[in-house]
Amino acid sequence: MAWKAQATLFSIMPEQPTFLICPYCQKYHDLKQLRDTGHKVSPADCSLCIHCAEVSILDSELKPRKMEYEDWMELHTKGLFDKIDRAQYRVKLQLAKNPPTENETSFTETPL
Repeated sequence: MAWKAQATLFSIMPEQPTFLICPYCQKYHDLKQLRDTGHKVSPADCSLCIHCAEVSILDSELKPRKMEYEDWMELHTKGLFDKIDRAQYRVKLQLAKNPPTENETSFTETPL
């Protein structure tokens, strides 16, 4: 019997991402703390950067992208705009008091 090469298709992307990179400031966010809570991220989830206080949204491949006008309007209609605005304010206050160092990479916010 002769050996025959076979190709196997598989996905190298895990079901759940282990980190995010902010599309605004390019900082890395470890999602270990979020994963430990049992929260499963899904497309259209929001992410608040603890380095620049910008909000991004996850695309269909669970990669963060910059928010667009329609995204903000959808958050407003779901009643989440004020909650996100308050979270951004808290992050901006924290950044003003204690700016993160270059080595800080942990994601400490809870899901909105």
